Amino acid sequence: MSVRCECRGTPDHRHCGEIACVRPVPLGIPTGTWIFDAKFRLDTQTDGDGTAKFGDICKMHAYHDALRKCKGAYAAYPGDERIMYSPTRGQLGPEVAVAVDGVGAIPARPGEGVLSAAVRDAVRELLGLGA
Repeated sequence: MSVRCECRGTPDHRHCGEIACVRPVPLGIPTGTWIFDAKFRLDTQTDGDGTAKFGDICKMHAYHDALRKCKGAYAAYPGDERIMYSPTRGQLGPEVAVAVDGVGAIPARPGEGVLSAAVRDAVRELLGLGA
């Protein structure tokens, strides 16, 4: 397994929690790769407190379809709702932690530490370690 993060920071911000990742983060195993991409915005035009933007979900479809060996692509966004899509079954229910071969949006708020609980559970599920 490999995880790569291309980060940038100013000379004054060299510590892990202070560096902003500016590119998608691939999680790779020999049989394929999953992509995690931080999106720091909500769609507030919908009912409720806001959900992942439609354009961000479309971007995850683009990653999934365009990148060789991409098993899934997920937007990490500052909302509360987990949204998953299967390529064969459409939108999945909220009980699904992660669409292993699909796309989605996973709640992750800045300041929750290196990995939010939802992202950590998704990674564990993808690696077959259980949530």
